[in-house]
Amino acid sequence: MLVMLLLGIALASVSLSIGHGLGGRHAKQNIHDLAAALRSTRITATRRGQEATLAIDLTARTWQAPGREAHAFAPELDIRLTTAERFTRQRQGAYVFYPDGSASGGEIHLSDGDQSWRIDIDWLTGGISLVEPGR
Repeated sequence: MLVMLLLGIALASVSLSIGHGLGGRHAKQNIHDLAAALRSTRITATRRGQEATLAIDLTARTWQAPGREAHAFAPELDIRLTTAERFTRQRQGAYVFYPDGSASGGEIHLSDGDQSWRIDIDWLTGGISLVEPGR
């Protein structure tokens, strides 16, 4: 009986650590998907010769690139936006890319409690940089 109890406790602790690891992996994939969507939005602006916007809704916890469905942020992620004031309104922000490749610029800060990431949007070049934890 004691062996069964110890085995149960061991399995419970392993499943909790696996669950946390999977959540972290989901958050990291979510962040990489967002960075890719920002790059795609920039390409859309340059190819079409018109502004393209990626919108982020902090209340709904979603982001949406032009012509695509909205994507939900991983539930464990905390999100903080830095963007031009004219592209911000009540818990919503937008990153605009222009036909010449430039952008409105800004940063997106994401954290899951243990780690934090930053996506930089360069206003001059429209370049997207993902700064990983520990860098």
